Amino acid sequence: MKKLVLGCLGILVILAVSGGVLGYVYLVRPAREYLAAFREMAAIGDLDEQISNQDAFDPPESGDLTPEMVDRFTRVQEAVRDALGARFADLESRYADLEAAAKAEAGRVSPDRVMAVYRDLAAALADAKRAQVKALNDAGFSLAEYEWVQRQMYEAAGILVASVDLDALRQAVTDRADGLEVTPSPGAGEVPEGNKALVQPYLEKLKEWLPLAWFGL
Repeated sequence: MKKLVLGCLGILVILAVSGGVLGYVYLVRPAREYLAAFREMAAIGDLDEQISNQDAFDPPESGDLTPEMVDRFTRVQEAVRDALGARFADLESRYADLEAAAKAEAGRVSPDRVMAVYRDLAAALADAKRAQVKALNDAGFSLAEYEWVQRQMYEAAGILVASVDLDALRQAVTDRADGLEVTPSPGAGEVPEGNKALVQPYLEKLKEWLPLAWFGL
């Protein structure tokens, strides 16, 4: 009987230890990783406050880009690309995975998958965002004008740009949602012919910069 009691106690100890390990692996560690990713995302978003030009942007009714806008935009993109250096390949690879997953799931991706990317690439994305802010300031861009030019550039190139809304991502993680909608950039209607001509020399570059657009850079 004594041996049986000791044996049962041993099993209970093993189960308790195992339960603690499993609880850490499946509950505590993921929760900590999510919190760390959330903090990184919030810190990256806060960098927008360092943009010097905080003026509202009133886009031209014609939707026309100017050569000066295109030049400033390309300089910002190149600055961000250069700041990433060899790490751009990691961003490119993870972007390709997310794009493939979204296509396979009718425009939806797993929130866990997206959070893992933000967690794993946090340092690179933060460096890229800092480089973007500096480049925006050097070019005199407000964030609103920059994003408008970016949309016009990709629409003129005939390239549909999808991205993840970070607020929606946070909510999806909180709700433990199965999927997150990847939002394509809204179309602006008919694309001005002048925009198509301005964008023509940058078609290959725009394709190269797609991972930056996907991550809001």
